[in-house]
Amino acid sequence: MGIPGHSVVVVVICGVILGAAFAFYRYNMSPEAASRRAAQIRHAEEHELFIARFDSLKQARLYPTAWRAATFTKAGLDEDRSDWTLTLGSSDWDRRSEASKMDLITRLHTTFRAVRAQAGGDPEDARLVIEDDDGEILAECSPETGTVIHK
Repeated sequence: MGIPGHSVVVVVICGVILGAAFAFYRYNMSPEAASRRAAQIRHAEEHELFIARFDSLKQARLYPTAWRAATFTKAGLDEDRSDWTLTLGSSDWDRRSEASKMDLITRLHTTFRAVRAQAGGDPEDARLVIEDDDGEILAECSPETGTVIHK
C-alpha cells in the first residue's frame, strides 16, 4: 500500500520536471526564441556601431563647431547620444542679442542632427540644451519643441 502512493508522487514529480523542461525548451530553444536573441544581438551591435561612429564624428565635427561658436565651459552627451548639453557662462549668454542666440542654437542643433544622421542615428531624436554654470536652462532645441529661449 505504501508503494503505490510513492508511485503517484514519482509520476507527478516526473510530469512536473518534463513540463518544466518542455516550457524551458519552448521559451529558450525554439526558433522564435533564437530569432528574438538574434534580433537583440543585432540591435546591440548596431547601437555600438552608431556610438563608435558618433564619437568619431563628435571629435571631428560637433565639438569644433561648438568651440568656434561660443565659449562653452562643459559639454556632455547622454548615453544614447540623443541629448547634448552645453554649459555657457551667464555673462556670455546675456551679452548676446536674441538673433545671436537663435543663430547659435540653430547652428549647433543643425550640426548635432547632421552628425547623428551621418553616424546612422535618427536625426529627429536630437535635443540640444544650453545651460549656465548653475545648471539653469538658458535655451533648448529639439524637433518636437523647436527652439525655446528661456532666458
